[in-house]
Amino acid sequence: MNRFHSPARLAAAAAVTALLLAACATPKPARMERPAGLQGLAEERLEGAGAGRSGRWRLAGLEGEFERTADRLGLFDVVSRDRASVRLTWRTPAGQSGELSCKAAQTEATAGIAQATVRPFAVECTMRAAQADRPERTGTLRLEGRAAAGGTRQERSGRWNAGDVSMDIHSVHRVEGSPLPLEAPFGYVLSRAGTPVAAVELDGLRPRLWRPSEGTASRDDATVALVALALLWDPAR
Repeated sequence: MNRFHSPARLAAAAAVTALLLAACATPKPARMERPAGLQGLAEERLEGAGAGRSGRWRLAGLEGEFERTADRLGLFDVVSRDRASVRLTWRTPAGQSGELSCKAAQTEATAGIAQATVRPFAVECTMRAAQADRPERTGTLRLEGRAAAGGTRQERSGRWNAGDVSMDIHSVHRVEGSPLPLEAPFGYVLSRAGTPVAAVELDGLRPRLWRPSEGTASRDDATVALVALALLWDPAR
């Protein structure tokens, strides 16, 4: 037997090859756990979100601009107040234009090693949209934060209202394949009458979105809400 092709040498070479392949393998990115009702929706990417305070966002032919801020004000290392804002504008090929402005805040107090939330995280947004030959359309988005699971999870929930379209909003903390939920929101799900209709995953610089199908009554409103949630800086994250 050729000593260069002995079973022992072949086995050793195979083992080394397997180790090299494992070392070079790219780990799969984390995926937000979505309700079963959203599995059939097409995945889209929000471009331009990045990490800057201003820029242009793009989503499947729709585009606009955004400005956002986030800061923390501390008082004698006892009380801290987080504030954030985001303003986004858009214009569609059909000539519709709009603007959404959001403000968010929360207040925490520290005593020694203990920390307590004095004012939970809260978001308030107002929308104005216009289209030729149609009355101006307005809407609101509100979110409230709360500590859940003994303070190990910072949940957010709220509602979007615009005309006859209303959607409940709930933060998502579970990742596919993991038994443990995350403390900060990993994304959001929008529901109408208890049925999930849209979602956004916040991980990375190109958030993933799932919107209602073309022609669905809630598609435009869901788009505005999802983009705002993707661009807003949340202190929990």
